[in-house]
Amino acid sequence: MIDSCNSSDDGSDSSRDYEAEFKYIEKRFPNAEFCVSIDVSKLKEYLTDEKEIIIKQQFSCGCYLRYDDMFLDNNTHLRPPNNYFIIKNDNMTIENILDELIKQKMTTDCDHHFLEGFEKETDIQWGLCFGS
Repeated sequence: MIDSCNSSDDGSDSSRDYEAEFKYIEKRFPNAEFCVSIDVSKLKEYLTDEKEIIIKQQFSCGCYLRYDDMFLDNNTHLRPPNNYFIIKNDNMTIENILDELIKQKMTTDCDHHFLEGFEKETDIQWGLCFGS
């Protein structure tokens, strides 16, 4: 898995491969407001054969509190409502979906900004899988 926001090079072959993939991701998705942590070899894969899907961004991580939590500190934010992105494309590859999410200004405002993949929720809805 590639982390397009962090990179290091220790001189090994695997490090050079990692660095090359990192540079590719960085160049391929220069306007992403999140870190693409999806293996380069997966980008051309089809997520679905559907021509229109919904991508759901859910804020369920510990960076946010539920509205019914009683105590807040300065480093914790109330959980925002889900975001939904409508993706229309005849070619639903992962990279095309990422392009559309970037075009629609999807962003992450917490520590979990590494997009690692998608999880099918219904025939036409996919959730985002983020890590930190």
